[in-house]
Amino acid sequence: MKIITSIPNRNTDSNIYLKSGKFAYKVESSWAKWPDEIKGYDVLCLICDKNDNLYATTSHPDNPICVFNSQGDFIRSFGKGLFLRPHSISFTSQGTVLCADSSLSLHVVREIDLDGNLVRTFGTPGVPSDTGYNADIFIKTDTKEIMTEDQQSLNRLNAKLDTIEKAGKPFNRPCHMVEAQTGEMFAADGYGNAVVHKFASDGTYLETWGGRAQA
Repeated sequence: MKIITSIPNRNTDSNIYLKSGKFAYKVESSWAKWPDEIKGYDVLCLICDKNDNLYATTSHPDNPICVFNSQGDFIRSFGKGLFLRPHSISFTSQGTVLCADSSLSLHVVREIDLDGNLVRTFGTPGVPSDTGYNADIFIKTDTKEIMTEDQQSLNRLNAKLDTIEKAGKPFNRPCHMVEAQTGEMFAADGYGNAVVHKFASDGTYLETWGGRAQA
């Protein structure tokens, strides 16, 4: 597995290249021409279609999925009202997209068409699975070490993950769902769970496996 580490707080184009095998990619942070009202929001996941249009999921409540052409021009957004924090996006064989919502309150994966119409919802909206996960845990530390903002954020995340006591069924802050060539779907779940779920092509829940790793 190749791990590429980015540079935090980069806000200008650079001469940095990311290499993978025979390919090299130049970082151009200004490539995407974001509308002013969306600038500054988190970009959570990216995917390209066969026409080289880029689909980006964001934390903007009114523009959860933004589409750019190959030149970085903003084309449109869709999915308003269906997501709070769409953590991932993937295409299906039906030409729709699957988006897992990792927010603290929705706990679903939704399939929508490219016009933003809801096809189906996996999971029960607003109902997290029972795993023991506590997103509101108070983090107390006796260390005198001065941590950076990123270190503090990681510390908070790890503390929350440590509260997971058992594997649960769909979903508790799911992270991603993809469709296999067989039509079956697999979901990584998630921030509040520690498992993979399998669904039949018709959306029927089949099984769950995994669990929190033991130290």
